[in-house]
Amino acid sequence: GYHTAYSLLGLDAVCVRGLADDRGVALEKGARFYFDRMFDGEVPRFYAGHPGGPKDVNNVATALRAAVWAAKRGSVAPGFPARVFGYLRRRYWNRQGYFMAGAERLRPTARLDYPRWAGAPALDALTALAAEGAP
Repeated sequence: GYHTAYSLLGLDAVCVRGLADDRGVALEKGARFYFDRMFDGEVPRFYAGHPGGPKDVNNVATALRAAVWAAKRGSVAPGFPARVFGYLRRRYWNRQGYFMAGAERLRPTARLDYPRWAGAPALDALTALAAEGAP
């Protein structure tokens, strides 16, 4: 899921800078696919159309970043990013004050302090959420 979000955000950057001829068509199709097939409510899916798959903080944080972008464009409901943030916080925020990378595939109780995989994508998403003034 997060690779699709990366592609959408990158394509948007190209369109904003006027580097794409047919601005918006591919972006609209991609956004529609991503938000229709890559979420189960506010829970991001790891694979399109599959309810299962590993839970992953990077996937959820990047989905939040994409949800903030989509709300700004009117592609998702205004409260959607806040709901995705709620899931991110409930699932991955720990009492020590940082986001934990889940390693559920390896051991269901494993939680890792992994800044590059957990903290950096979460910080990027939270910065975007705060910049848009979302709760």
